[in-house]
Amino acid sequence: MRYYKVTRNSFIELAWFAQVKARKGYSIFSWNELLPIDKEQILKRQNSKEWFPKELTPFQQESSIEWSNSLGLRFYDEVVGWLITHRVAEDVIQYTSLFVAQEHRTLATGILLIIESVRRHQETDVSRAIFQVRSYNRDMLK
Repeated sequence: MRYYKVTRNSFIELAWFAQVKARKGYSIFSWNELLPIDKEQILKRQNSKEWFPKELTPFQQESSIEWSNSLGLRFYDEVVGWLITHRVAEDVIQYTSLFVAQEHRTLATGILLIIESVRRHQETDVSRAIFQVRSYNRDMLK
């Protein structure tokens, strides 16, 4: 596992953020707008076939979710991904769980979630962020 600590301002240096655009049918929403039927469908899909690794569940530590920049990704009406963050200290947001369904990963959809979450993070007064990436996850390390 690789562990990263960054300041909110260091994200601004990533000039390529402005170059990534959502493709037709995709939309990002605030995770606090997740509907009960959406949650039910996510859990049903997970229970029928392990859809996402258990450690990437969006429903972990729900009492400490950072609502300012936790996001979901829809493809038309179906939730196909999320980026969930948690406030772990007054001045630290932890980027906890990033997942995009396999069939939607080739369109830079995970990057869209990261970009929007970081943009929203910059609008808060939280100055630092932490996140981890598994060493074998080459795509995320890039």
